[in-house]
Amino acid sequence: RGFRVSAWRLARYALLLVTVQLYGSVKTLRFFKDCEQEPWHKPALYLYSVADHLIDYRLIENLARARSRRPNTPKPWLQRWEASAHVAHYKAHPEEYKAVLSRFLASSLADAS
Repeated sequence: RGFRVSAWRLARYALLLVTVQLYGSVKTLRFFKDCEQEPWHKPALYLYSVADHLIDYRLIENLARARSRRPNTPKPWLQRWEASAHVAHYKAHPEEYKAVLSRFLASSLADAS
C-alpha cells in the first residue's frame, strides 16, 4: 500500500512537471485555467502565431476550445499565423489583421443589437 501511494504521488508530480513545461510556469497555468473559467459570456478574438516563442499556440487553441464548450458563450474567433513574432501580428500581416478585426467587431456588434 505504501508503494502505491508513493507511485501515485510520483505520477501526479510527473504530470504537473509536464504541464508546467508546456505552460512555462505554474503562474501561466493558473492564468489560462482562470481564463477558461471566467464568467464572461462575450465574444472573444484570439490573434496568435505558431512562431510565438513566449506563448505556445496550442495553449491559445486549448483555451478557445474550452471556452467554446461553455453554455451561453459565443464561439471564439481564432486567427492563427504561422510566422509572426509575439504581439507582432499587425506588423507582419496588417491587411489580414485589420480584416479579421473588422469582421469580428461587425459580428459582435450585430449580435449585441
